[in-house]
Amino acid sequence: MGYSPESTVTTVRVARVPDVTLNIATTTYLSENKVLVHWTTPYSGGSPIIEYIVKILENDGVTYTRDSVYCLGVDETALQ
Repeated sequence: MGYSPESTVTTVRVARVPDVTLNIATTTYLSENKVLVHWTTPYSGGSPIIEYIVKILENDGVTYTRDSVYCLGVDETALQ
């Protein structure tokens, strides 16, 4: 037994890094202690966006809480 013959060369085109997210806005629901974050989906170079990461600045003004939002590129809101 030995190695199989080499496969043919395949060319792969990789999408570029998405543009910066724009038009970020929030709606606060004080009675429920929640914030709705919404934004405009950036241009992604043809590749679907599979995750947004929302970082929340805590009251101390230094610490950030990180929250991943899995949206498959179709949901442009996050309820924290």
